[in-house]
Amino acid sequence: MPKKPKTPKKANKLLLTRAGEAVKNEFFLESSMIISTLLETRLRILITRVEKSNPGAGFNLEQCLKRLKYLHLSGKDPILVKNIEIRLIDDLRGWKNQRNAILKDLADIHVSPRRVEKLAEDGIVLLKALTAACKLFKKEHKKPPPVQSPSA
Repeated sequence: MPKKPKTPKKANKLLLTRAGEAVKNEFFLESSMIISTLLETRLRILITRVEKSNPGAGFNLEQCLKRLKYLHLSGKDPILVKNIEIRLIDDLRGWKNQRNAILKDLADIHVSPRRVEKLAEDGIVLLKALTAACKLFKKEHKKPPPVQSPSA
């Protein structure tokens, strides 16, 4: 019997569980890669809600961050500006750059376990912050617009 395809929600929940298990078992690099995937997924969903079109599978984490920052600075969606701080976007970009530097250094030199552990810990903190901001955004986006009373 063929397996049912997983819904994105279930897949994300499974990835989140695996990231937690990876940290618990001290597989910090694996945890960081899972967190990176989750961040990218959340950012894609956010961009899709704002632009009302899917950015596509070729949109990586860097491109998602650039697009989100553009949308924030352009002020196209006031709910996005209210709920997603520009500092969070910058922190996510900094984390992504740190991740890339560690991956590059792995091929050339030995990377200290503490550096990889800090990457995973910072990623978890940023993922929680982005998740909370996305929940607020989604909640506000679903609210019906306020009804204006007719002016006399």
